[in-house]
Amino acid sequence: MSLYPLVYDDVDGAYIDKECPAWNTVAKDEIRRLGNYLPIFVRRSLQTRDWVRLKFGSQK
Repeated sequence: MSLYPLVYDDVDGAYIDKECPAWNTVAKDEIRRLGNYLPIFVRRSLQTRDWVRLKFGSQK
C-alpha cells in the first residue's frame, strides 16, 4: 500500500506533496480517510525503529 503523495508531519497533519506530478488526482475524501492512519503509521514505525535498535544495536 502506498500513501504517497499523501505525507504527514506533526504540525500540519496529512497533506498532499504538490511536488508529485499526480498530486491533483487524489480526492479530498481519500486524504481524510488515509490521513487518519498516518499518525498511527508514523508512531508504529518509530516504535519498530526503536525496537530494532534495542535488539540489534544502533547502526550509525
